[in-house]
Amino acid sequence: MSSLNKKSLVILLSLTVIGIILSVFWAFFASSWNDITPIFGLPTPYHFLLVAFAIPMLGGIVTGLIFPRIIAPIFKRLLGLKMRGYKSAYLPVHHDSLSLRRWFGRAVLTSLLILGLLAAIINVIDPQLFMPPSEYAAFLAETGLPQYTPPVTISLAGFLSPIAFGLWAASWALEDAGIIQYYLPEKDGILYDIEPIHHQYSGYLKGYAGLSAIIFFASIFFLFAGQEGLVEVAAFTLIIPLFLILQTIPGYIVFTRTSKAYLRKGLPKAGPLTESDLGLSVG
Repeated sequence: MSSLNKKSLVILLSLTVIGIILSVFWAFFASSWNDITPIFGLPTPYHFLLVAFAIPMLGGIVTGLIFPRIIAPIFKRLLGLKMRGYKSAYLPVHHDSLSLRRWFGRAVLTSLLILGLLAAIINVIDPQLFMPPSEYAAFLAETGLPQYTPPVTISLAGFLSPIAFGLWAASWALEDAGIIQYYLPEKDGILYDIEPIHHQYSGYLKGYAGLSAIIFFASIFFLFAGQEGLVEVAAFTLIIPLFLILQTIPGYIVFTRTSKAYLRKGLPKAGPLTESDLGLSVG
C-alpha cells in the first residue's frame, strides 16, 4: 500500500470514527429512552443507532461486495444486446481508488442518489412508523408535514444508503476494472467509437440522482422555508445523506480492497492506441 493510500486510509477511518461518535452522542443524549419507535419496537436511542449507524455501515459492506457482482455483469450483457457490433476489452487501470479526491467525488454521487431515492418514497411511507405517537402529533401540529421531519428522513436515508452505495459500487467496479467497449468499422469514412463501459451506467444514475435531488431540494425549501422557525428542519432534512455517507466508508474501503478481475474474465487486454491507429495525421 502506497504512502498516499495509508494517509487516505487514516483520514477515512478518522471520519468513520467521527461518524460513530456523532451517532452515539445523538442516540444517548438527544433521544428519550421512554419513547418507543413503532417500526422495530425499540427505544428511540437504539432505533437511531440501528438506522443511522448499523444499517448504513454493515449494509454498505454487504451491498458494496454483492451489487457489483450481480449488477455489473448483467449491465454488460444488456449493453452488449443494445450495442450490437461493439466488442469489449479491458485496459489496465492505475488510478488510486482510495485517494481522498476520488472518494469525495464518489461520496457526493452517493449522497445525491440517497436524496433521489428518498424523494421517490418519502410520500408513500407512513411517517408514524418512525416516531412515537406523541412526537408524530407534535410534528404534525408544528409543520403539517411529519414525513419530512428528521425521525423519518434519518430512518429512510439509513435504509436507502446501502442501496445507493451498492448501485454506485457497480459503476465503480466497471471503472476500476477498466472495461471498455469499442467499434472499429471496416469501411472508410465511418468513425471509430471507444468508450469506458461505466460511462453509460453512471450516466443513468447521474441523470436520475441529479434531477430528483434538485427537485427534492426545491420542494423541501418551498414547503418549509416560508414557515417561520422551520428553516432548520429543511436544512436538517437535506444534510442527512452527508452524515450517513460517513457510515459507508468501511464499505468503500472493503470495496477498494477487493479484486475486480472477475469482470475481465474472457475479455482481451486492449493495447495502447496511437494517432496512426485511428487514421489521424500526425503534426
